[in-house]
Amino acid sequence: METVTIAVSSGDRLELRKEGDKWEIVEVSKNPSKTRQIHPESGKNPFNCPIKPCTNNLILELIDDPQDDITSKGGILIPRGKRRLPLIRAKIVRIGEDIQDFDLKLGDIVLISKWAGSGGQTTSFEWDNKVRYRVVEEDELWAVVEE
Repeated sequence: METVTIAVSSGDRLELRKEGDKWEIVEVSKNPSKTRQIHPESGKNPFNCPIKPCTNNLILELIDDPQDDITSKGGILIPRGKRRLPLIRAKIVRIGEDIQDFDLKLGDIVLISKWAGSGGQTTSFEWDNKVRYRVVEEDELWAVVEE
């Protein structure tokens, strides 16, 4: 019985064993630096969000919607264009497969810039006139709110 190990250009290893005149694959080991780790919560959808994010994107449900008018504590209506709200709160409802921060969990409340989204253009949208979502990349999260 003869065993041969072959290193492939990607860094993977392939181990072959010869018995008689037949070769069989014994083991394939992946290069750890090339192995893609998928976020453990990427396939889950407990909040019934109808959109699945691609790669390193997150789908957030907006809690503080910068497009809404708000009323001050004294009862004065502040139109959306006149208020300052640099950071808004949002809940993580879907996680993309390539999110590297494994501490992020579905249901976490995070802080994002009111301009977070595709290159400064807001990527907010409504679904069934009920819930307002936003698609953001992982590096656009400013903080996770600990309760």
